[in-house]
Amino acid sequence: MRNLLDFLIRNIHWWLFLLLVALSFVLIVRDNAYQRSVYLSSANEVSGRLYEVSSSLTSYFGLHAANEDLMERVSELEARIQYLEANVRETYDSATSVAILRNTENFSGYTFIPAQVSNNSVAKVNNYITINKGKLNGIKPDMGVISPTGAVGVVSIVSNHFAVVIPLLNPKSSLSCKIKRTNHFGPLQWEPGDPRYAILEKVPRHIPFNKGDTVVTSGFSSIFPEGIMVGIVAGSKKEKDDNLSSLKIELSTDFHSLKDVLVIANQNKDEQQDLERRVSK
Repeated sequence: MRNLLDFLIRNIHWWLFLLLVALSFVLIVRDNAYQRSVYLSSANEVSGRLYEVSSSLTSYFGLHAANEDLMERVSELEARIQYLEANVRETYDSATSVAILRNTENFSGYTFIPAQVSNNSVAKVNNYITINKGKLNGIKPDMGVISPTGAVGVVSIVSNHFAVVIPLLNPKSSLSCKIKRTNHFGPLQWEPGDPRYAILEKVPRHIPFNKGDTVVTSGFSSIFPEGIMVGIVAGSKKEKDDNLSSLKIELSTDFHSLKDVLVIANQNKDEQQDLERRVSK
């Protein structure tokens, strides 16, 4: 402290000089309009420059935080992309997305008509589903019907505004399916009882299967394109024929909560059926 006081006392004339200069400057600016306007203009210019520099520095030093935030968002988006790509691959066969259906090469030649379930039964021997679209919407008999999670059934009777569908939960239904992993196929039949399961019949006994194997439509008809999700293998059932086996399939469509469906229109159906009729003659 003594050294500081000695320094101030030794240089008191300089401090007095600076004080008088400052006081003179204040008096000039206060009592002269021109000098005051010049001072204010210069002060505004200087303060503006200082604010600009300050803003630039703040922005520069804030780039690090912004960059970290950006990288976090990029990471999140990348994770979402991976998630969506994985789901697209999983749901490609189950037809859970109309957009995927309409833009997939495997479904070339097919169009899809959205509809809603007006009436539904699951506890009867011969179950039926009524949908709220009919002839006026382009619905015809023998069109396939799918849900957001898999196959539903086939259109049977059509009126102008409604259509009746024979679902998989009907003994009259027979859907050609295959085990996706092995490509071995057989007809899918429903035995009255549990609406969660159906039976994939006439599968060669020597074909190995695993519980959880995916079962999809075979594409061996003009009604359903290949690859529509049907269900997963839940077990096996003993057959009288030693060369064949039947697999218990857990259906991917929940018929109890079925509401939104898509009706499949095969644009090449008539051509295909006409050709097959000509060959069979």
